[in-house]
Formats: sequence, C-alpha cells, structure tokens
Amino acid sequence: MTGPDGQVVLSDMDAARFRPLPPLAARHLAITEPVPGANWTLVLRYPIYAARLAAGLASIALAALLVMAALWLGRIARQRRRREEMAAREARYRSDLERAVDERTRDLSDAMRERQAAEQRLAAMQADLVQANKLATLGQVTAGVAHEVNQPPATIRLLAENAAAMLPAAASDDLRGNLGRIVQMTGRISQITTELRSFSRKATGRLEPVRLMDVIEGLGGR
Repeated sequence: MTGPDGQVVLSDMDAARFRPLPPLAARHLAITEPVPGANWTLVLRYPIYAARLAAGLASIALAALLVMAALWLGRIARQRRRREEMAAREARYRSDLERAVDERTRDLSDAMRERQAAEQRLAAMQADLVQANKLATLGQVTAGVAHEVNQPPATIRLLAENAAAMLPAAASDDLRGNLGRIVQMTGRISQITTELRSFSRKATGRLEPVRLMDVIEGLGGR
C-alpha cells in the first residue's frame, strides 16, 4: 500500500516499508487499484509464471470443457440418429406389414369369391341333377304306365274289330258306327302310349335313315 508521495506504507515485505516503491521486475505483473476514502493506492505484484500457469490451467480447463461438450453433443447427435433410424425402420416395417396385410386380404377376398362362385355352380349342378333324376324317374314311370295302359286298349280294339267283322249283314248302322268309334278311340290311346314310350326311351344319338310313313303317321296323330 503506497501513500500520496509514493512511499510504501504497508507491505508483506518488511524491508520495503516506508521506502519508495521498488521498480517492477520484468518477470512480475503489477495491478494497482486506488483505495476509496483514502489517498492510498493498492499495489499487487504477481510473478508472470503464476499468471501464465493460471492462463494455461484455464486454457486446459476450457479445452477439456470444449472436448466434453463436443463429446456430449456427439453423443446426443448419435442418439438422435439412432432414434431417427429406428423410426425409419419402424415406418418401413409398418408399411411392409400393411402392404402384406392388404395383399393377403385381397387374396382371401378373391379366394372367398371363387369359393362362393364354386358353391353356386355346385348348387346349380345339384339342382340340375335333381331335376334330371326327377325327369328320368318320370320317364321310367311314364314308360311303365304307357306299357300297362297300352294292353287294355289293344285288347278292346281287337275285340271291337272282331265284333265289327262278325256282325250280320242286317246289323244297324248305329251298331257299326259305335264299333268303329271304339276302334278309333282305342287307336288314339295306343298312339299316345306309343309316343310316351318313344319319349321315355333313351336316345342313341345316331343319325340313320327312318321310314317316312312312320314320321307322317306320328305327325298325323298329333
């Protein structure tokens, strides 16, 4: 501590008290600060190596702090990249899964439509088969009925023709007409039963010559 005349008033060095302030050495750094409320000046002198050491330590601490900050920022950046990559992988996985589900759904829908169409065709074929069985059964019944019905009219016609042939010459025209109508009606019944048997008979599918008279007689009966 120096007074207004530059004399050292207080000092940690006893030899410097009440003497002029010694000159500053080249290896020291001086800091002066006036004392408020007094006409004194505070003089602090430090060795330069201490300042350099403090600056070096500060630089080292700052460098270490910067390195730690860089490592921390790098870790944060890596974590962020990992999160982004995981989010991208999850998005791709969800997209692939949704696409696979859509494709599977379309395949199942197509399979269900094909199955429904096949079931409808099967139901139609079964209905056609049932109808064909009914028609076949009806044809068999018709053939049997036509065969059984054809016998009595044939006998009646034969008896009527014999009766007409055995009538005496003096027989009345009414009697002859009645016998003729019996023959005619039994002929019609026989023709109907013949057509029923022809209808119920299984076709061969062959093309071959037929008698024209049979066709004409068949058409004439209708």
